[in-house]
Amino acid sequence: MTPTDGTEVQVLADLMKLALHIITAAAFGIPFKWTSSAPWPNHQLSFYQSLVTLLDRLFSILSIPNFIFQLPIHSIRKSKNAYGKFGQYLTDIITREGKVI
Repeated sequence: MTPTDGTEVQVLADLMKLALHIITAAAFGIPFKWTSSAPWPNHQLSFYQSLVTLLDRLFSILSIPNFIFQLPIHSIRKSKNAYGKFGQYLTDIITREGKVI
């Protein structure tokens, strides 16, 4: 989509980011910056990067048997990595909330 001044607008990417912003803020209490977010301490990917990669590869994560994830195929390893990293974030969120209560 192009506005009247000729610049390109990434509507789908912006809508996905907006939806993720709302979901993560409502479900996990984690706001993230619109432009970028840094990884939390002891994390390699940011929360946003891990969530987007997980959602992008969700079908392969759910449909591929676990032993396949051990193969040296970059895309399969990236799927497993995103799944693991997002799991670490969820564990950290639960731990953090447990300390608050």
